[in-house]
Amino acid sequence: MSVLLRGNLEEKISFCFKVYDLMGEGYIKKEYMFRLLKHTFRGNLLGEDPEELVKDMIDMVMNKMDLDRDGVLSFEDYKQSVKKNNDLLEVLGYCLPSRPAVYAFMSTFTPNVSTMHGKLLPSRSRLKIKDF
Repeated sequence: MSVLLRGNLEEKISFCFKVYDLMGEGYIKKEYMFRLLKHTFRGNLLGEDPEELVKDMIDMVMNKMDLDRDGVLSFEDYKQSVKKNNDLLEVLGYCLPSRPAVYAFMSTFTPNVSTMHGKLLPSRSRLKIKDF
């Protein structure tokens, strides 16, 4: 839970890779990527086959991230690619909660979660009748 809410980039890289590594082999094969992404495309206006779109996306991911060109995405390939471009962290599907979800969770269980909104608004303890 701590990694999801407060983890640094290294921890998030490790967590996401473990989610994507369906068989726990230390690398991600194209067939596993297909399983992760097959529900991403349901069809489109051009009538292209969704499976072909997924295969094209997998080819793009492998071209960008398979740095040693061995045909699988190893943890090292994934880590180095994400460090170069953080947008690749969840390229194979969402693993981490969105910022609003993290804030909602944290504000529920942590009394002093500060945000920009919290800094702009006076706290209830400082409100006085004359402020109205």
